[in-house]
Amino acid sequence: MASTGQIAAFAIGAGLLVFLFKRRKAHAATPGGLMDGSANAILRELDPGSRPSSEKKAAGYRALAERWQPKAAEMGARFGIPPAVILGLMSRETGFLTSPALRDGWGDGGKAFGILQVDKRSHSVVTDGGPGGDPHIEQALGIFSAVRAAMAKKHPDWSPAWTLAAAIVSYNAGHIPSGSSPADLAGMDAGTAGKDYGRDVIAQAKWFADNLRWSGSVSGAATGTERS
Repeated sequence: MASTGQIAAFAIGAGLLVFLFKRRKAHAATPGGLMDGSANAILRELDPGSRPSSEKKAAGYRALAERWQPKAAEMGARFGIPPAVILGLMSRETGFLTSPALRDGWGDGGKAFGILQVDKRSHSVVTDGGPGGDPHIEQALGIFSAVRAAMAKKHPDWSPAWTLAAAIVSYNAGHIPSGSSPADLAGMDAGTAGKDYGRDVIAQAKWFADNLRWSGSVSGAATGTERS
């Protein structure tokens, strides 16, 4: 018969194993889902409406999205942007650099550069590292973050999700229509390319958030307050 001390030691050891198992499981890759507390969870608060074409496009780019996913997670953590949104932007802007309209990384008739298409008419474009390099991505997401911060300052009553949506629209259009709000995403999209840029990016981002495997490295809500 085991002594009282041996039973206690066994119980402590078993408890430690359970703790380690749960800790390992919590840090394992999660098969999709807008998990509570994840960097993509903020997307729960945005409704782009029924967007089967956006979802189909995202599904078609799945392999490319998975290739860029680690970079999106890294940059998302640095800039406080949901990594699935970064993938949505990459998809919409250049099809993850597969768009036939690109020439040496330049699109929009030679006016914008890189996977996230920084416009030379508004910015001093950084081309170091190429169209998918860190310098370009850092510049693009720095621009996005500045727009998001400006939206938060202009509309202090808006939620972080709403300022995120407004930043997505403004990243393309340069502004949001006067008097509009993310409560009406279609109205906000009125001045964007195809009049659907914001809803398309958000719908694709939600698909990527739900269908790609996200590791524990992207946990922590992306509220837009993080900085490099």
